[in-house]
Amino acid sequence: MMKRFIIGAMLILGLCSWVKAQKIDVRIRVVDEWNRPLQGVMMRIGGNDDESFLSDKDGMIECRADKGAELSFEKYNQLQRKLKVTGEVMMVKLDKDNRLFELGYDQRVTKENTTAAIDGVSADEMKLSGEINPLNTLYGLIPGLGVYHNGSLPYNSTPDIYVRGMASNQGNKVLVLVDGVEREIGSLNVDEIESVTVLKDAASLALYGNRGTDGVICVTTKRGGNNKMRTHVGYNFTVQTPFRIPGMADAVSYANAVNEALGYDGLAPRYTQADIQALQNGTSPLAIVDWKNQILRKTAFNHDLNLSFDGANERMRYYVFANYTSNRGFFNNTDLNDGYSTQVEMYALKLRTNLEANISPTTMARMNLMGRLMQYQQPTGGTSLANVYNTPVIAAPIYDRNGVWAKNQMFTNPLAVQAANGYGQVLQRTLFADLTIEQDLSMITPGLSAQVRVTYDNSADIADFRTKSYAYSIATPVRDAAGNISDLSYS
Repeated sequence: MMKRFIIGAMLILGLCSWVKAQKIDVRIRVVDEWNRPLQGVMMRIGGNDDESFLSDKDGMIECRADKGAELSFEKYNQLQRKLKVTGEVMMVKLDKDNRLFELGYDQRVTKENTTAAIDGVSADEMKLSGEINPLNTLYGLIPGLGVYHNGSLPYNSTPDIYVRGMASNQGNKVLVLVDGVEREIGSLNVDEIESVTVLKDAASLALYGNRGTDGVICVTTKRGGNNKMRTHVGYNFTVQTPFRIPGMADAVSYANAVNEALGYDGLAPRYTQADIQALQNGTSPLAIVDWKNQILRKTAFNHDLNLSFDGANERMRYYVFANYTSNRGFFNNTDLNDGYSTQVEMYALKLRTNLEANISPTTMARMNLMGRLMQYQQPTGGTSLANVYNTPVIAAPIYDRNGVWAKNQMFTNPLAVQAANGYGQVLQRTLFADLTIEQDLSMITPGLSAQVRVTYDNSADIADFRTKSYAYSIATPVRDAAGNISDLSYS
């Protein structure tokens, strides 16, 4: 009886082991949070690190695995998820909860695996705004990150940024790291960025000590994917329009307002009723100039051309990015001088190369190299619109009768300031380079590694300003015996 029991138990255990070890054919479809197929996602089966699978253009992966085996999915430096085989047909969704966040020092986590206050955005979300400066694309995308625009020039539009508000009245210093190195993010292009992570609390900032007191922004640039070489060409043409430009008072409204203000001070009106009537019916000798239209045109144009290559093989992963950007600004009447323009212009050419190579089974080298040439120009008179706002429409004509610039004793000529003072050009050269060697020391202690990084950054500005002064005449109203303005004299 005992022998029968032992034999039966052995048969049952053997059957259970056979069932447990039975492999099945599995078809897996990998999709994003909008159920779109994800290509280039690497999958590994637990216990077999030597074999990997890549999702195709339809997001499909086919393999043989034990039911209940652990599967690891990773889109390089972007998404990561682990789950078990549940059947022959599976759909795996990689969404925001599976996004990898950069903590610095090559440490990445998902929100599922940390309690630290971190948040971030991907490259696709940043591109939606159409902005050139990467920091401007973050406006309203990351909770706790304040982005405050302080300029709109294409070469100088970096905003002020705060993490969880302004921590000090003495100024904030948010630490910005690009691929682990403290650098100016304004020199980057949105298309070369993979993701942006914002570290907001003490737990996530512990790596940085006092330097991270006001928050840390970690920017990760793109790297080669788990795929053969692929090429991407992109071109964006942007039409920009002035936004929230105040409307200026017309001639009659201005004359009435001046008279009213003088009346409150007990002074005689500057413009008689006959002067105001002449302004209204267009017979006044005073020139009516719309300075806003003289200075600003309704559109500006931006061209952005991108070319990139990326891929990987057994030993190397690479990403090459080239970009050309040009922008012509909003100023009007910029070709009034022979041989040069007083338009606000910017032209930039950039090349980035990110390489990763496995020198040996335990040694990896990573090199990031970015070079940029940028030239921009602006009128010597500056880009401020203060003269447009401060000069009334009836201050003076643009030119006197002899074609000389005109102004009056109280107000300048905004167009002359912008167009007749010359121009300045700046050539900016920037080079960012870093080399990292990482050695796996697991043979000493599991999980131990050593890393050495060398960086070299260089930037130079070459400025060429060509200034001049201009001749002008002062326009003075001439009044008749009744005190009405009858003409303008020039001196």
